[in-house]
Amino acid sequence: MIKLFIQQLLFFLFAAWFIYGCGSDSNETDSGSDGDSDGDSDSDGDSDSDGDGDSDADTDSDSDGDSDTDSDTDGDSDSDSDGDSDGDSGLCEAPNVCHADCARYDGAIEVAGICEGADEGDMCCDMDGGSSDSDSDSDSDSDSDGDTNTDSDTDSEQVVECTETRPANPAKGSRKKLDQGTWGASGVPSYVTMYIYEPGKPAEKPPIVVACHSCGTPVDGYVNSVQGIISAADKNGFYIIFPEATGRNCWDVGSNQSLTHDGGGDTQAVSQMIEYALKQYNGDPDRVYIMGGSSGAMMTQAMLAVYPELFQAGSARAGVPAGCWAEGYDPGQQWGGSCANGSVSKTAEQWGDLARGMSGGYDGPRPRVQLMQGTADATISYNNMGEAIKQWTNVLGLASEPTTTDTKQTSVSNYDREFWEDDCGNVVLEAWHGNGGGHSMGYEEDAILDFFGLKEFGCVDPIPDCSK
Repeated sequence: MIKLFIQQLLFFLFAAWFIYGCGSDSNETDSGSDGDSDGDSDSDGDSDSDGDGDSDADTDSDSDGDSDTDSDTDGDSDSDSDGDSDGDSGLCEAPNVCHADCARYDGAIEVAGICEGADEGDMCCDMDGGSSDSDSDSDSDSDSDGDTNTDSDTDSEQVVECTETRPANPAKGSRKKLDQGTWGASGVPSYVTMYIYEPGKPAEKPPIVVACHSCGTPVDGYVNSVQGIISAADKNGFYIIFPEATGRNCWDVGSNQSLTHDGGGDTQAVSQMIEYALKQYNGDPDRVYIMGGSSGAMMTQAMLAVYPELFQAGSARAGVPAGCWAEGYDPGQQWGGSCANGSVSKTAEQWGDLARGMSGGYDGPRPRVQLMQGTADATISYNNMGEAIKQWTNVLGLASEPTTTDTKQTSVSNYDREFWEDDCGNVVLEAWHGNGGGHSMGYEEDAILDFFGLKEFGCVDPIPDCSK
């Protein structure tokens, strides 16, 4: 009897413990060693603002046993290992980003500060400190503290840095020759030939670069010295016009025809090529640039003076001021001996008036100018660098002394550099003096691309119009 009583007592004690002890945790508002109350704020900072800044709608299963719903500001709507579901619109917010680094996936482009569209839904930004528009996480997370939280994070100042360029090995473009009938040559020399480099994958509204060869160097040879520019065209989708003075020694930048707006010279022929390319390839008329070395640099400065309305900027290496080549000009060899040997000198105002007189009464914004020359140039006197600086400071309304100076060592030369800023603080004139450099220095292609805003895909022109 006593034995039966003891057995019954133990049974009732066990049942009471089971009902009132073990089972009581199931109805707790707060469970887990971190003491979090659900939907709330726990030691990982979720309630949430967790340290990763994510605002997820995740269901987590963590070691503390909490079961809540997160909403992280990484904004992903995903269920894959990286947290992205790629079910988004492919837009990534990019406040205050110009720029070359924003739209870097194949097919993406920046419009009004937003990276638009990546092929196959690839996201164009990473999530480190940034957010991708129109994603909202629905992933299953496991936090170290084990809680499953309901978070609602907002981060008003997210900085998006996009981390990928267009394809590392973009499709190669091709160069082709166009006859004059195709590009609409009219009233210009018959010897001027147009070549166009078409990138493998053009930008939607592609910039245009005009690259002018030097004396005695046809396009077939000249392209070897600008391979960096061509590679950038493939990567970033802009077109390159390669004009050629076929069968001639140099460009004509000394005759009245070439130094007069629509005067029927070599400069007008190049302007017609630009007009054709803008129309044929849906080019951006606000993103047209010109560059060249030696005779090509003379052509660059002549084009900036005669057709300023066509260009945003130009880069000239070892050239002369616009109009200088007319001094002692030999039309047979297209050579301006007086200018070449450095004996032509004018005041800044005289040079400026000369350039302004070539543009047919144009009074709008003037293109930015980048000048480069070796101080030991034995072909085109280095004196012309100083004369060109006088001309372009006057044309651009700048002081005679630079705003800032520095030095820079590159694989080409050791440079003393000068920079002039306009009233808005934009650098509109650069002068690179290559210490001990000769005439045929290599092109500083990265610097040229930077000056044009073409080093990366999707970048807008780096310098806004100060007059606006």
